[in-house]
Amino acid sequence: MQNYKGQVRRVDELGRVVIPKEIRFALNIHSGSLLEFFCDQQNSTISLEKYEPVKQITNYAINCMQALKDFLDVGFLLCDNSSVVWAINLPKSEYVGQKLNTIALNESYKLNNLNNVNILQQKSVLKNVVLPIKNNGDVWGSIVLIGDVTTEVLSSAKTVCKIISNYII
Repeated sequence: MQNYKGQVRRVDELGRVVIPKEIRFALNIHSGSLLEFFCDQQNSTISLEKYEPVKQITNYAINCMQALKDFLDVGFLLCDNSSVVWAINLPKSEYVGQKLNTIALNESYKLNNLNNVNILQQKSVLKNVVLPIKNNGDVWGSIVLIGDVTTEVLSSAKTVCKIISNYII
């Protein structure tokens, strides 16, 4: 990824600053995206990050998914909207940090059942079910089930998605 350093923007009378298009595109920031601001008064700097609520509740979500681990024989991926945050019943080193194929992910959200859409950019994972983590109509992430998904597994994972969703914002 390129560094977009030194771009200058004027603050308007309402305190707004336009984030350059190149930066919004590089970070997948769209209208309605949440950003988190940080201020370092000592160095007179402001930084901002794309706010990913799933990352904020990762430990809670992992505990919820761990509860299913012992009696469901499928792999689980906890994802925010851009990458895999955690893996259960799968090798973490192979999955955590993998970028998501967002076009395929959006199609999976629409299908919401077993499909042959590869949801990862760098790794082939075709046998999956994507369950969105939603709150107030917004999709904040997903749980991806990998393997032979039964109705019992699907039902349990949907329940976990709802529980996790209640902890977002």
